[in-house]
Amino acid sequence: MKSLRSALFVLFLAGCASSGTQVSEQAATQFTEGVSRESDIVAKLGQPTSVSIINGKRMLGYAGTQVKVKGATFIPIVGGFIGGADSKFTVATYQIGSDGVLEKIMYTSAGSGSRMGTTPADMPTQEPTAVK
Repeated sequence: MKSLRSALFVLFLAGCASSGTQVSEQAATQFTEGVSRESDIVAKLGQPTSVSIINGKRMLGYAGTQVKVKGATFIPIVGGFIGGADSKFTVATYQIGSDGVLEKIMYTSAGSGSRMGTTPADMPTQEPTAVK
């Protein structure tokens, strides 16, 4: 019984993976352009996953990916035909002026579903939204 629980726990853990820093749209847009400072962003979201300098302006990037494998993937024999995964990717970018003040917020979120075998994937759709 103990080994069965251990095996199920390992399968549960194998079903998810994430990397980077995922930021929701609500969290990404909580800052005010022309008012918030770079230190405010880092204090709330942590260290960025990337920092670039373009035309003298710092660009803080927070990118994250999350993948969840569908449970059906782990069913012996048929899992290869009915399984799959869902993924979500987010990028929040903040343009910081030379004075350390936030100038512009840019946010992107995308998701997709995949299936193995011959079953077509459910493709979630999302209307684009403008951010400030």
